[in-house]
Amino acid sequence: MGVFQGFGQGKVPATTRPRQNRAKGLSGGRPSTVMLKENIRQNHMRMNRMLLEKLRLLECSLNGDRRNDREWLERLLHPEFREITRSGLMVDRSETITSLLGEKMASAIISSDFRLTEMAKGCVMLHYRTSYADGSRPALRTSCWLCSEEGQWTLFFHQGTPAACGV
Repeated sequence: MGVFQGFGQGKVPATTRPRQNRAKGLSGGRPSTVMLKENIRQNHMRMNRMLLEKLRLLECSLNGDRRNDREWLERLLHPEFREITRSGLMVDRSETITSLLGEKMASAIISSDFRLTEMAKGCVMLHYRTSYADGSRPALRTSCWLCSEEGQWTLFFHQGTPAACGV
């Protein structure tokens, strides 16, 4: 479990060389416990970066052409999906799909500062910022993603909150 920041943050942890047991004869030719723990940590960080990128792309797909693709929306939105809109309305999956399909032309949305928090195995929170291309309507956003037994990520919950000035 943990928090991983990236994409627009400039806070991606630098990879460090694993520490090695340099005392002769202590490791018996095998990697030290410290080195194994460091390798596990680095693998976990790499997996988090990969998951962050995957979910970032899925989230941003909702702001592009796929926003009007019923099949895509039905696959991406969890059957129990709920959203609290930027304006404070609670909507369900059906209402969200109907609303998105009814849009004639959506404004270009810029997303940035993505951060991923693992809540439990197969459950993560994705936090990020959005605004229109002209900088108007800034918002803080949080999405809860669930992974099925088949490895398919679905959006379970989303909330958009107007960002305070200067935040």
